[in-house]
Amino acid sequence: MKKNKSLAFKMWIGFSLFTFVIIFILSTFFILFFSFERDNEIFESILFAQQTLINKGLTTDDNDSNNPRNLLVNHIGIVNRSVKVMTFTDNIYKEASSNIIEKVSSSFAIQNISSKKYKLNMGNYYLYYYITKQENNGIISFRIDEYSTNFNRVVWVIAPIIIILTIILSLIFAIIYSRSMTKSLKKLENSVSSIANGDFTTQIIVEKQDEIGRLATVFDNMREKLLKKENLKQEEIQYISHELKTPVMSILSYIQAIKDNIYPKGDLNSSLEVISNQSNRLIKIINKFITISRLDFIDFKNESIEEVNLSEIINELCNNEFAGKKELLKINLNELVIKANKEKIIILCENLIENAIRYCKNEVLIETNVINNIKNFKVSNDGEKIDEKIIPNIFEPYNKGNKGISGLGLTIVKRIIDDYGWNIDININDLYTEFTVKFN
Repeated sequence: MKKNKSLAFKMWIGFSLFTFVIIFILSTFFILFFSFERDNEIFESILFAQQTLINKGLTTDDNDSNNPRNLLVNHIGIVNRSVKVMTFTDNIYKEASSNIIEKVSSSFAIQNISSKKYKLNMGNYYLYYYITKQENNGIISFRIDEYSTNFNRVVWVIAPIIIILTIILSLIFAIIYSRSMTKSLKKLENSVSSIANGDFTTQIIVEKQDEIGRLATVFDNMREKLLKKENLKQEEIQYISHELKTPVMSILSYIQAIKDNIYPKGDLNSSLEVISNQSNRLIKIINKFITISRLDFIDFKNESIEEVNLSEIINELCNNEFAGKKELLKINLNELVIKANKEKIIILCENLIENAIRYCKNEVLIETNVINNIKNFKVSNDGEKIDEKIIPNIFEPYNKGNKGISGLGLTIVKRIIDDYGWNIDININDLYTEFTVKFN
């Protein structure tokens, strides 16, 4: 079957072939079963009639005709391999055809066991006979069955008709059912195509509760996430334009003023200090966006998971990245190993510590411990307390505090935590504002 055939067509053909095979198997089994049972029934009547005849000394009487099991069975006596005696329970076979006598006599001549069953197709009927033999003498009991022959003829005429009608009906059913199914799939295909073309606003609705309906729900959830990501991307573009514009314009204006021998901050060094500060701010904003791009790349390439020593990472950051602020840092670390992507953990620790340093007054406390079998990483600062009203949105993108630079630091932290299904708690007390990551 060609690969470009529609699903509906494949379903029609597949269902019809399946139905044909099942009907064919069942029909064949029924015919064989009927034939087997019919043969057993006939041979039982032959054996019963023969045994009755033997018990009576190879003589018949009127009582034989009253027994339904003897009625259709006839007998041929064999003496010294010659037909000598013929006894019948029904006058209709008193003139037995020479064809029958020839068939059964030939079987008698070659039979080398005491008893045996035979079944021959005589064209218009089946000949069933049972030979009981003792040396050259014996008795042959036989029965002619026209019913089985007629039944077989009818069956082999009617069976193909039934099979054809069944296939036609099943094909009609398959067409109706497959159209209903493919209609939903076609609708889903059109919706997914719209998503592929950048339309994230049209909701995917398939009114089914089966696998197709659940698949549609999954695609609609994907659409909502893509829509959210697209809106975030647009916000990001606007934010980048605004955030980068401010330090760039400030730098350019100060440079132009210095070129004109004008010093906005009173002297050259003070004016250059403003340019330096704005340049550092610009670098930090760019670094945040680079960090987000790094996270996207890590997710895209299927991140590697390994055992990461959190304590070692924190010590390296404090001795290198935050070496200039080391006098603010109070470190209380217990050995803590987690399974994660090392680069993501570095980004997580870096952003939490950087955020705490930005808002602290005198100290930042960094701790790792295990409480109730849960590994914790806590970063606390003694700075200005966070307004409880903004805590629910504190991890949203571009939600900056009064000392914030990009509004992305805590957003990056939350993204990494969500990637692994961890939790982060915020606790505000009289001494500290505490961010605690719980590695569940």
